[in-house]
Amino acid sequence: MDKEQQNDISRMEEKMAKFVDKMTGTSTGHVKVAHPNSTMSNNAYKQYRSSFLTLGDMQIPDDYKEIFKWCRYFFKFDPLIGSAVRSLATFPITDWILDDTEEADQKDVDTNDTDSEEPSETYKFYDEILSEDIDLYTHMNEVGYDYFLYGNMVVFAEPGVKIVKRRVPETGEIIQKKEVVWKNVERLDLTRLKIDKDPKSGEKMYFYDIPPEIKRVIKTQKPKDKYDKIPKIFKDAVAKRGLVRLKSEYVYHMQMPSESGDDGLWATPPVLHAMKLILYSNVLRQAQEALAYEHIVPRRIYYFNETQEFSPGMDFADIANDFASELKRQLDDPNYQIISPLPIQQIQHGGQGKALLLVPELEQLQETILAAMGVPREFIFGGVSYSGSTTSLRILENHFITYRTKLLHYINNFLIKRLAEIRGEWETIDDNEKLVKVQLSELKMQDDIQQKQLMINLNQQGKLPDEIMYEKVLGLDSTKVVKQLQAERLRKLQEQFELQLSQMDMNEKMEQVAAAKGQVPPTDPANGPQVPEPAPGAYEGDEQSQEESPQQGQPSDQPTGQPSTQGKGEQREEPQGRSSNGGNQNREALKIAQEFMNMTEAQRANAISKLPQATAQRALMFYNQLQAEEGTETDMRPMPTQLPPRREGGV
Repeated sequence: MDKEQQNDISRMEEKMAKFVDKMTGTSTGHVKVAHPNSTMSNNAYKQYRSSFLTLGDMQIPDDYKEIFKWCRYFFKFDPLIGSAVRSLATFPITDWILDDTEEADQKDVDTNDTDSEEPSETYKFYDEILSEDIDLYTHMNEVGYDYFLYGNMVVFAEPGVKIVKRRVPETGEIIQKKEVVWKNVERLDLTRLKIDKDPKSGEKMYFYDIPPEIKRVIKTQKPKDKYDKIPKIFKDAVAKRGLVRLKSEYVYHMQMPSESGDDGLWATPPVLHAMKLILYSNVLRQAQEALAYEHIVPRRIYYFNETQEFSPGMDFADIANDFASELKRQLDDPNYQIISPLPIQQIQHGGQGKALLLVPELEQLQETILAAMGVPREFIFGGVSYSGSTTSLRILENHFITYRTKLLHYINNFLIKRLAEIRGEWETIDDNEKLVKVQLSELKMQDDIQQKQLMINLNQQGKLPDEIMYEKVLGLDSTKVVKQLQAERLRKLQEQFELQLSQMDMNEKMEQVAAAKGQVPPTDPANGPQVPEPAPGAYEGDEQSQEESPQQGQPSDQPTGQPSTQGKGEQREEPQGRSSNGGNQNREALKIAQEFMNMTEAQRANAISKLPQATAQRALMFYNQLQAEEGTETDMRPMPTQLPPRREGGV
């Protein structure tokens, strides 16, 4: 043990001795408990120095370092304080979102590439720093522990150089590049931190007392990996044997709103408001512990009854000793039966401890402690609902909004902006557009089923936008949901179009087979697309057949009953050509109909007038089907140059 460690131990022993004197009152004449010789006029043993004070006021520490030590003790060993601080620190933390720079977003707007998801190099760099080097989500939880326990949180960040690997997109080559990053981002132990304030400028100066364990590592330089992580100013301070003066630009001090006293150096810890109540709670626990030891387990006392007979040689001391031995033997063997020469009686003592316990008083005191810390009882023990505890939820919500605002200021203005200033990326306020920005996802203070159902009903009635329902009720990203729905609709339409085209091709093949066999072609299925009969001459095969066939009412050159000189192969060539042309025209008409969907009515009429009649008719058929798929009313009006298709029944 070196001399410095011995001095530290001596100082701690001296402080403990003073604390014991203060607790017992030996140095001041004030005693903690009642004294048999105390009187109302005896000031040496007067219990209360003021009518406004209690015994707890005499023992509250007046030094912030001592207060921080007691706060740490209560957090570690008091279940109520630990649970309250843990809940307050973790509940307001949600997923963090890193927004790209305004410069990169403006570039996407200028290039009409607003859907681009390719981040900028600045975004990639800070995303790696926050995600991997700092582990921002865990760090935010740790910050909350200090903030809600001590009312203060002090972070020291040291910049350093890190070798970063990058891949060149054009060549795929991996290169190494030196980047300035945060080497260490550590929370400081407040019990070892001293703050001074310049009365003229108001600037705070931070001095840190290095813990003995870190001093030992610096002096021995072992272990090596731990020594390399220690900031350089700590190593220099150990060499000079003094306190470390931290650079103010590398220190961030987050404080709770507090009173104007103490020159604003420290905020008042929330635990300090409840410290007297915690002392009173410990007194009740001590009393309950004494009751449990003395009155919970019943005790039995045995005695001998008087008898009429008297024997001169009877020794009651020997009989009592023998009976005690018999009782011990019965405890070892429950089936053993005791035989006594004298009648025995017993008296039960204790066992009434349950009626003496202080459980109701302790429960009421717990609620008072939580109220002193600003925490609703339901937040720890459950039972908070939107309809039942609206006021409690609103108080917590306002409290968490303030904390999350401070947390975002720490991340954006210190971790990001200060590092950008060190790297030369930020100099004035005009460079803010070059910075990335962290946001926290929405904090939900309630999960009421009735309210959600009400919002869903309003959305179905058209009184609530889909974006609000997706984000506020379901907690989904509305932009992603809309894109997924659009993609799903297009996929279903494409599948339906492909099915219709397959059905048309099948019908064409059936017509071809039927025509080859000299049968009547089958009718279209009821569920298939109804293709109107094209006008004469719509296909090239029809025009050729009309030219070669004899005019109606004129005699044919071939004699009646004589077979035609055209071969069978030539007879089958016409329907095959017609079938192939029909399938191609269906696909072409579908493509034209899809283009119609993006045209105005005037543009569509102009395009129809330039198309062949058969192609225009097929394109209009597909266009009506597309409109039906989109939920619009199908236009059944005929073309201006064509009569409506004939329906069954002659109408």
